[in-house]
Amino acid sequence: MQAPTSEHLNSAKRVLRYIKHTVNHALFYKFDEELQVKGFSDADWAGSKEDRRSSSGYVFMIGSKPITWSSKKQSTVALSSMEAEYRGLAFATCEAMWIKKLLADLGVQVATIPIYGDNMSSIYLPSNPCFMQGAST
Repeated sequence: MQAPTSEHLNSAKRVLRYIKHTVNHALFYKFDEELQVKGFSDADWAGSKEDRRSSSGYVFMIGSKPITWSSKKQSTVALSSMEAEYRGLAFATCEAMWIKKLLADLGVQVATIPIYGDNMSSIYLPSNPCFMQGAST
């Protein structure tokens, strides 16, 4: 950092205090079920009243246990709910690829990682080729 301020110092102290007080906390997963990874993705459309940007999020599970998740505002304004959903699914797909690579590095092979979404347009459009030509996203 080139010009740290007292605010930066206070933030760093807060992070260190958090680490100090949570050093013995952990998530413990006992896997007695099949190792099946699946993801869920969702997005809102133009949910931010200030800038009309959409938010999207995902969670990935092994069995019934969450292993990674994220929720964030999208960087650009989506023109439709389908576009917002596709962007959210794109973020989730990147995470799925990372999970698959991580598991491969650990010696665990996963054939596919399904990602589930709930937007009917984003589900229906890829399966209907005549609508793909006119899609704006």
